[in-house]
Amino acid sequence: MKNFFLLLFFFVKSVSAQEKLEVYFDFNKSEINTKAKIKLDSLIASKNKSEILKIYGYADSVDTNKYNDSLSSKRAKSIFNYFKEAKVAISNQFEIKGFGENYSQSKNLDKNRKAIIFFKSILVQKPKPNPNNSETGNFDSLENQEILNQFLASEKSISEKFKNAKKGDIIIINNILFQINSEKLADGSSQIILDLLEYLKNNPKLKIEIHGNICCNRNTNDVKLSYRRAKFVFDYLIKNGIATARLGYHGYGSARPIYKIPEKSYQEELANRRVEIEVIEN
Repeated sequence: MKNFFLLLFFFVKSVSAQEKLEVYFDFNKSEINTKAKIKLDSLIASKNKSEILKIYGYADSVDTNKYNDSLSSKRAKSIFNYFKEAKVAISNQFEIKGFGENYSQSKNLDKNRKAIIFFKSILVQKPKPNPNNSETGNFDSLENQEILNQFLASEKSISEKFKNAKKGDIIIINNILFQINSEKLADGSSQIILDLLEYLKNNPKLKIEIHGNICCNRNTNDVKLSYRRAKFVFDYLIKNGIATARLGYHGYGSARPIYKIPEKSYQEELANRRVEIEVIEN
């Protein structure tokens, strides 16, 4: 009996660790739309590593049963491919399934065109920063959260930043933030990259170069991390339809700090750790 309750405890704990995320599709579409991408990117960029357990696709009751079965399966497959391309961990017991219209449907048809992702968050130990070849500082310190919030609150929108920009101008975008010692986006930074993407789509003559900068590193020749961060933004824009001919990227490491290194405050670290956009043609 004792062993039974012990097994039951671990079973309940395992089930409770499972989380889920719902994303919605446009009518009669299996392609991932902009709003769904924001949700998926936020999960991918989370500080905790995620392991995907199941992906279930659904459809509304419009059209035939056979068609909706196929559509719901395609929706689930689209989500799977998106995670696979982002190299998200997939469970060995992964399940993918399309339910078509055969489930308890909502009266709101928009809510029936969806996929549900079941995943498990895995806490991973962060590597200790190496001051000789990486970014250090207090980026993840809880006591600095209020400072970070104030810092980001003063940021202007992408359209405001580019409003009077001309060729050769360098625009600082402080709210594209990355996890410490990583080119993975920090929580909450997906929206600003999406705003940049939309601005580029709405201004087809604009050509830019993306500059990556880091803080806290006295070795100005170490540009690897800043290069990877600039390339992350570059790749995101290319992947979402911006022509390669309109974009460039460069990593400057800590060679162009706004504040002298070592920084004297957390605010100075934030200012040095930034993405810049140089206007090449407008």
